Formats: sequence, structure tokens, C-alpha cells
Amino acid sequence: VAFIVAISDLHPIIAGNTMIKYADDCYLIVPARNNHTCLQELEHIGQWSMRNNLKLNLSKTTEIIFLRSRAKNPDLPEIQGIKRVQEINILGVQFNNRLQIGPHINRLLVRSQQAMYAVRTLRAHGLASNILHDVFRSLVLSRMTYASQSWNGLLNAEERSRLETFLRKARYSGLASSSLSNLSEILAELDKKLFLSVLQNDHHVLRHL
Repeated sequence: VAFIVAISDLHPIIAGNTMIKYADDCYLIVPARNNHTCLQELEHIGQWSMRNNLKLNLSKTTEIIFLRSRAKNPDLPEIQGIKRVQEINILGVQFNNRLQIGPHINRLLVRSQQAMYAVRTLRAHGLASNILHDVFRSLVLSRMTYASQSWNGLLNAEERSRLETFLRKARYSGLASSSLSNLSEILAELDKKLFLSVLQNDHHVLRHL
């Protein structure tokens, strides 16, 4: 909480640049027209840190350049001391520099398979089906749908098929309820729930969008 309060007065110094802050994560977003201002913004953050008895940890700071799907990589100089990456984890969701979520889906399926081992173990110990289905929802399905509103629209056909296949196998094996909707319907319902909450709350953090 102390960090959130302390960072509340940290803002970009160049018009058009944006800073997103969440807990102890901070993201500086610089549009293409302002790419020459990155170093200036970082120097400002470094100076702000010193004034507040903090230190900008460059070893944990990364740069990513988001591009259109067919655009060529721009020949931009790297910022000294900061690693340029092709993928970034934003609050638990993995994006690459083309705004594709293949890396996130790969990791999501691996972790879901690992969670399924725990569900199978519970079934082997005689856990009742109705309780088992509740465990599947809380342990596996909640993981699969985490922050889905941020990536559902970026799924390609192959990625969606992989997720649907995983869920279909879970239903077929009896680990998930046979009445469980397919994943596309579940994700659509979560999208709808978010949009309704934005529309109904004048103070929602996403209302301005």
C-alpha cells in the first residue's frame, strides 16, 4: 500500500505517453511518434525514484516494441542497460510483440494439465462427482479463464481449438461436469459480464474507454 501511495505522483513528462500502475508494477507506454522520448522518460523515473528513496532496477526493466502482424522490425537503438524482449508478462498474461497470445496459451495448457493431475488424484481417492466438478471449476477452469477478457479477442482458430479440446476431454473423462458449456460460450459470458459491470458503474476503472 505504501508503494501505491508513493507512486501516485509519478506521471509521464511527454504529452501522448501513458503510465499504467498496478501494485508494484509500472508500465510506460510510448506511441511510435514519441519513440525518441523513451530515454527522457526513463531519466525522469530514475530521478523520481531517487527523490523518494527508491531505485529504478534496470535489471528488472524490459523494453518491448509492439508491431503490426506483418510489419518489419524497426531499426531502433536499444536503451543501454535495458533488455529488449519479444514477449512480456502483463499481470499474468503473456503477450508477444505482435500482440499474439500463443505463449500464454502454451503456458496455460501446461499448467492446466498439471492441475488436472490433482483432480485425477482426488477422484482416485473416491471424491464424489459433484464435489470433483466443483474442484475442477475452482482449480482448472478458473486458471483457464483468468483475465480472459484481455486475450479472448486475440485467440486464433488453432489456439481456440486447443483450449476447446482440453475442456472436451475433461468433460468426456468425467472430471468436469457434462453440462459445462464449451469454452467459447464461457469466455463470451465473461466478456458480457465485464461490459455490463462497466456500463452499470460510473466509477469503473474502464468506464472512460
